[in-house]
Parts: sequence; structure tokens; C-alpha cells
Amino acid sequence: GGVDSSVAAALLAESGHDVSAFTLILGHSDPDGVHRCCRPSDVRDARMVAERLGIAHYVWDYKDLFNEKVLTPFLSGYGAGTTPNPCGMCNRTVRFGAVMERVLRLGSDALATGHYARVESGGLYRGIDQRKDQSYFLSRIQARAIPHLIFPLSHLTKPRVRRIAKDCGLPVFEKPDSQEICFVSGRTSDFLSRKLGDRPGDIVDTSGRVLGRHMGVHRFTLGQRRGLGVSGSEPLYVAALDARLNCVTVGTKE
Repeated sequence: GGVDSSVAAALLAESGHDVSAFTLILGHSDPDGVHRCCRPSDVRDARMVAERLGIAHYVWDYKDLFNEKVLTPFLSGYGAGTTPNPCGMCNRTVRFGAVMERVLRLGSDALATGHYARVESGGLYRGIDQRKDQSYFLSRIQARAIPHLIFPLSHLTKPRVRRIAKDCGLPVFEKPDSQEICFVSGRTSDFLSRKLGDRPGDIVDTSGRVLGRHMGVHRFTLGQRRGLGVSGSEPLYVAALDARLNCVTVGTKE
């Protein structure tokens, strides 16, 4: 449904591959009933692209698996004072885990996506466009999946991909890039507060002196500088998080 995946499909179809496209329904439902990951408009866009390319298009619902393997650990991790990487978890267990198994079971030879990364000699490498490189978010996928992966955009830059989309007449060529966490609408801290609630506690310096109060350790991450709610003679950073004691420790850069 985005420009990257659409161009990946177009390049493969143009080079003679037998291509089928699918859109994954992931994410959760907020109280307004809207799925924050893969909106109905994304499904519509993907279908329009598939029609333009003359390829089959399917919609696969993986909400339950996503909630079990990605969203629940994401919330649990923040509640425990860690900073989970939901994209890494999703790529390992859902996209290149369960979905990969389904793709191969249905008789396809490979799974292709619009990620900016390279597969060479059985290994995973950075994409050519360093500003868009996504190998970090793919780094947790299992090694056995790598031989079945194709990244058609691996040697392209994002501006070049947008030109290809326009030249191919794809209706998504001006669609903006997705940003931040796909299933979060608004600020991550607000999302976490809605899901986890507020749990006030102390903000202390490295000697244990109380400097202020916080509304939950899930609002902080190690190394964070902005939005601490306290100040000192030198810039302060989050130095430690203790979910059991509900305490945030801050210190200088050193």
C-alpha cells in the first residue's frame, strides 16, 4: 500500500516474475474502532496498485498474532522499564516468521518487500541508501528466512524509487513515508499512558536525592534528555530505570 512495496512489486513484475501481492492487517483497535496499523485506505491503495500492475492482491488478517507477539511484549517491556523494538519483534515473528511460512506453504519461491536492505551470499546487509537503510529493523529475523527474501529496492535511493513509481503510473507515488511506530497514533508516551495508566514516582539523582516526580517509568528510556521535568546546573539524562521501585534516576552525561 506504500510507495516502496508498490515499486518492489512493479520491478519484479517487469523483470518477469510471477507476482502476487498481499496486505497485512496488523495492529489493534483503539476505542474508536480504528486499526492503527494498516488502515482501510492502505488496503485500497494496495488494491489500486495491484490492478495497475495486473497482479493478484490478497488481504491477510494477522491481528491476533501481532497482539500476542508484538503489542503485548511491547507494553510489558515498557512497564518493566525497558525500551522494546516493536519493528524488530514484528519482523521476526510476523512478517518474516508466520507470513514467510505461509508464503512458502502456498507454493511461492520467495517473499519480497520494499525494505531498504540487501541479501547477499546468505547474509543481511545495509541498503545502498544509508538515509533509508532498514537492516537494523530486520536484524532479528531468523537466518533460515534469508535465502527466501528479495529486496528489489536494495540498490536504489528513495528519490529514485519515487521517480519509478511516477513513471509506472502508480497511484501512490506521492504518498508520504510512514513515521515512528506504525500502530501508535500521536505520541508514544500518550499511547503508553492510555494502555498502562499513570504510576507516579520519584525522579532522583545518582546520589538518591529526590529532584521531582514522574508519572510512570514507561514514559522514559535510558539516555533520554528531553521531557524529564527536572533540571540541574548541567544537562541531565536518564541514567537508570527501576520499575520495581518505580524510580527514575538521572545524571550528567558522564
